[in-house]
Amino acid sequence: MVLYKNLIRIFLLAITISFSPTIICAQSTFNLELKLLDFVSLPGLVFQYEDTIILVGHGTDYFEFYFYDGFIAKFNNKGELMSKKFIEGRHEDFYWTGSSNNVYDLDSVFVFLMNFFGYKAEIWVVNKKNLNINKKIKIYNGLMPDSFYSGKEICQVNDSLFAVVGSVKELTPINTKLEDIQVSLVNIRNIDIKHHYFGIPGKNDYPDAIQWNGIKLIIGSVGKKSLSYSDSENHAMIWEMDLEGNAVLKFMTPVDSLMHGIEEIVLDDHGNRIVASLKGFYYAQSSILGRYKWRPTVMQLDSNYYTDWKTPVGTLNYNSVNTICCLIPAVENDGYIAAGTISPFNYDEEDHPYFNAIQKGFLSKVDKNGKKMWDRIITVVDIDSLEYWHWIYDLEQSHDGGYIGCGDLISGVISGARSWFFKTDRHGCIVPGCHEEVSVMQLPPEEAHILIWPNPVRDWLYVFQKAEEQHIYHILDMNGRIIRRFEGSMADETLMIDVSGLKPGSYVLTVETASGKSGRKVFLMI
Repeated sequence: MVLYKNLIRIFLLAITISFSPTIICAQSTFNLELKLLDFVSLPGLVFQYEDTIILVGHGTDYFEFYFYDGFIAKFNNKGELMSKKFIEGRHEDFYWTGSSNNVYDLDSVFVFLMNFFGYKAEIWVVNKKNLNINKKIKIYNGLMPDSFYSGKEICQVNDSLFAVVGSVKELTPINTKLEDIQVSLVNIRNIDIKHHYFGIPGKNDYPDAIQWNGIKLIIGSVGKKSLSYSDSENHAMIWEMDLEGNAVLKFMTPVDSLMHGIEEIVLDDHGNRIVASLKGFYYAQSSILGRYKWRPTVMQLDSNYYTDWKTPVGTLNYNSVNTICCLIPAVENDGYIAAGTISPFNYDEEDHPYFNAIQKGFLSKVDKNGKKMWDRIITVVDIDSLEYWHWIYDLEQSHDGGYIGCGDLISGVISGARSWFFKTDRHGCIVPGCHEEVSVMQLPPEEAHILIWPNPVRDWLYVFQKAEEQHIYHILDMNGRIIRRFEGSMADETLMIDVSGLKPGSYVLTVETASGKSGRKVFLMI
């Protein structure tokens, strides 16, 4: 019976190919399609373990404002859910503020940081086989009861010692003191915890990154001094701290550089620091847009903390605010991959900026000399709506030499955010061949900037557009009726469309561009 069904699928595909000479039938080097979870959730980190994919975050089977429990879900490498479990929190712990990107593999357990509203963070020690939580270690300051704490990131020092960085602010009856950096050294074997504090006098200090270089802890932060309601003075800073709590400021940007803060730190084999900034270079287009035009930046510092190079990442030729979530080494060890989110904006009738109803993810590669290699834009379109917001939260190397990432999607129709995760090859391509030159694709000139994959389709259709201009897409059935409509506007953008509700059969994808180009492709639903 299985052989019979496969023969039918091959026959239908052959008919479709003969029907459309312009179809693209690129073969994937991986078999994971985009996975959109069916429960309300926000992810924190994603990683692969043996032949499974683990997704960790906050979520719930019911929707009530943003009351979330913790969740851990396990999938096979095809994206099929194998198991999931919710970890119920107390009322003050339901809210989610973000998760760290780092997870550590220790013999039979995983170790990572979970963050909650209410300014609480916990180290979770999780059994690899059954995903049960062996330990939940609270990170707090018993000496400062009238304070709030926000945990940010974790790193491993040795088999038992981990360092957690966060910010703490002491509350007093008269006023609120400025925030300091808190580094907590946690022994996960005997639950011994030591807290250390430092920061810049007169500034609020907000750390985001921490790494252990074998001798010192390397910590990235931002020092912020408010100047007015809408303006502040910011410095991106890097600290060194030993295990005794002695901290030294090693790097600080000038106040006029607009390098807002350090989001991620990657250490290379030579002791250089590769640093991703939450905000970067300032690209002014008008006085109105001054505070909105900034870009994340990847920069390399040598062992003396002198800048070797710095390169903006994310899209540069677009009205957008770029944010960055993570930075990891490239799989070829020839550079670095940054991931984040683009928030576009337009202008109203009075020329004031306002944000669009669409947010998109991006991946950017920078080589070891600081040269930008490529950008990839990722847009999820899962419903009949032109309003959707999605963020990328984590990106990791996959076992087969590509990348796996996760994020969340909020649409204008379905209430609540939903987690999703995706897979790319080593070129950052979701659609195979997106990195190739047009001549290699062997397409007619009017369609050379469009690729589709897979074909035949089961649940998700991926459309890759090469050109940076407005594209209007329609999916039509064979009777010419419009089934779906969606848009793309950016260079090297992959649009992922949920077509799982379509009946089996042949469909036509049409596209028209602002410059007058048009094209059509046929794909088969099975």
